[in-house]
Amino acid sequence: MSSPLVTQFRRGGVSKDVRLTAATGALPLSPADQIELLFLLSRDRDDAVSAQASTSLQAMDEASLISVLKEVSTPADVLAFFGTRSVSDDVQQSLVRNATTPDQTILAMVPTLTESNLEFVVVNQTRLLRHGPLVKALEEQVNLSSDQRRRIEELKQFLIESDDPRPFVAALCAARDLPSPAKIEYGQLSLAGSGNRKSSGMTSMEADAVVTAIITRRSPLTLIKAFQVAWSKAANSTAAKISGDM
Repeated sequence: MSSPLVTQFRRGGVSKDVRLTAATGALPLSPADQIELLFLLSRDRDDAVSAQASTSLQAMDEASLISVLKEVSTPADVLAFFGTRSVSDDVQQSLVRNATTPDQTILAMVPTLTESNLEFVVVNQTRLLRHGPLVKALEEQVNLSSDQRRRIEELKQFLIESDDPRPFVAALCAARDLPSPAKIEYGQLSLAGSGNRKSSGMTSMEADAVVTAIITRRSPLTLIKAFQVAWSKAANSTAAKISGDM
């Protein structure tokens, strides 16, 4: 919950002089309230106030910043603000490990992440289920370790080679907080694609298109036979590997 002082700024009616003072970070607030207020002022209608607040945010003490960004209670727009700016590896780690950091923010961060921070994205199966473009973005990273790349490829194979997609679709709908589809039919989704066909009768390009269709569609799904029955196999395999690496 915001402090009464931050709430007053949100309500408006605060003079420019006071807003400008607050934008310097001079008010006695907790790190969480300070960041919330500075972020609010970074969107101020007055250019001088917004510029000063943005500068103060960027100059925040790193330890205080990390203590706030790792909390799931931190507003998503604050997490997104720091995710799209040049920050240290430790700050990036606090963002990629926070389950409430927006998926689009993580997607934008992927090209800037170190191998160690990419690991936190690779092992987050719920996020990968929820936001399919992350898988493709991860594949394109030259600084993925061979083990991380293997796990991404393993995941894609699990998603492509199944004869029955229903368990996977149910898990995906749960990750997206969508109602489970009432009916899944086979062979009714026409998709263009090329490349070698898997045992499911679908190409890798078609599989990518199906993933996108599942993620974006909120109506009952019609699919070509695809995807691995046991998503949990991929999760368990990854978890076992990570445990062995630690």
